[in-house]
Amino acid sequence: MAENVEKSNPETKVTVGNEGIAILTYPDGSINIIPGSQLVTANAKTDELPQTGETYDSQKLSVIGMSLMGILGLFGLGKRRKTS
Repeated sequence: MAENVEKSNPETKVTVGNEGIAILTYPDGSINIIPGSQLVTANAKTDELPQTGETYDSQKLSVIGMSLMGILGLFGLGKRRKTS
């Protein structure tokens, strides 16, 4: 894991603790501490999307609404234009 963090942060000293905590020490002396839960691991599945809890309800509602508008238009319930 330390090799991957070093690749992403060149010129940075990377130390990984027992709990998976990565400590990055930059050339200017500043330090970043990254918890193991925020690091990308090699075990991540590449064929799955992240589970964000979002649903497609709004997409379903817009499809239903557009279908209803189309049906109403076919039956002539839409706005009629005057012909002169």
